[in-house]
Amino acid sequence: MSWTPPIIEPGPNIRLVADKDPVVVRDRAMSTRHFFAGSVILSVDPTSSVLLFAEKGKRCDFCHTKSSSLHRCKGCASYYYCDANCQTLHWKRVHKRMCKAFNSWSASSGYQSLPTHEKMNLLLCSHLMSSMGNGDGLEDPRSELNLVISMMRDPSCVVPAVDICPLSGRYSPNDRNLWEQLYQRFGRNNFALHSHYTTYAHGIYPLASRVFNHSCVPNAAAKYIIQRGAPVRMEIVALADIAEGEEIFIPYMDPALIQKRTETLGYTYGFLCDCPSCKFFQSFGDWDMHAIPQPPRNFSPMIMALKEFMPCTSAELFNGKRKLPETLRFVFNEDFLTRMTKSFSDQSHDGPFPQALVTGEIVLWVYKLIYPENYPQIDSQQVQVLMNQRPVDVFRNYLEAARKNLMVIGEEGDEGGPLEEIQILEDNLASTLTSMGITLT
Repeated sequence: MSWTPPIIEPGPNIRLVADKDPVVVRDRAMSTRHFFAGSVILSVDPTSSVLLFAEKGKRCDFCHTKSSSLHRCKGCASYYYCDANCQTLHWKRVHKRMCKAFNSWSASSGYQSLPTHEKMNLLLCSHLMSSMGNGDGLEDPRSELNLVISMMRDPSCVVPAVDICPLSGRYSPNDRNLWEQLYQRFGRNNFALHSHYTTYAHGIYPLASRVFNHSCVPNAAAKYIIQRGAPVRMEIVALADIAEGEEIFIPYMDPALIQKRTETLGYTYGFLCDCPSCKFFQSFGDWDMHAIPQPPRNFSPMIMALKEFMPCTSAELFNGKRKLPETLRFVFNEDFLTRMTKSFSDQSHDGPFPQALVTGEIVLWVYKLIYPENYPQIDSQQVQVLMNQRPVDVFRNYLEAARKNLMVIGEEGDEGGPLEEIQILEDNLASTLTSMGITLT
């Protein structure tokens, strides 16, 4: 397989600069101008995408729009579309070469025996190969396929013995060389597509994979624009003001997965992060294994101490302006955060609702100590807390802060979501205040 190194063209907003450290093989994405928080730095369509299996039949396989009245492909009855337009567009790009063989391949014992993540990757690889034809473009330095091949491979990746879906037309899956090369790049380069920060699909956006480096305190993040009749567009949005000449970072994993960082970034991506967040947690000692303690059996007194310590931002914590008491380090334990978010969800739905408010605020405090300013998870959590909030003055302050910060990331994903919930809450607040004889200004 002959291959020509790609010409990477990130657009007018980004300049790629070689790192001064000769050991570092990746370039750095530097801003060519000043970006205000909320600015779109890069906007790209996917090379390929697939829905999670749980989302099949609930979303269009082309544009990912949610619908209760989707139309099945008459050929395989396994792909769903909004209408004839979406079906035609997906047929031309992907499905035409997969339709006839898809059901027998996906029902085969070899495919069914694979773990779920390998099934997803093999299906994504089938979509990608179908959209790329027989590999034409490897000698074109500007081709999409060339850019995908140029992404970093995962040396630990084991390619399944099962072939991708047989494709009609020019490409034969018997030529494993090309699709194995693609498959070995998925673990490090796939993006989890999310709507309101809940993952519903996986996709390949090779330009974003090639351009941006990781930080656990990123100054930019991806959002996904779902629009009927169009591929799901990724937008890289500035979370904070970015100066001209400053490097642009995105997160490769959820910054809240503190104890998994070293293993995940080292094993999957081949590097150790030295961002301000990682340096802060490294100061604990062997932080990825032992130094973040398990929460005490009765942590209520510690929660009171956390309440007294707040407000505090992650920036203040990481730059040393504020010092967290050692007795509160347990709040960064992933088991604690998982337990609290589950309790909050259960209490919000089933009660007791006053306790839901308390639990929700604890989660919000911890989020503010982990995530950078304007990170969407903070304000999505703030909206959920508001749903259980009662005092009007506190409610109004939370509401104004949540709207301001969520407007940085802007509209994303499906219809509805946090910004629409804020509008409903604002309308309810205005109605409540009017009934009290108070005019909302």
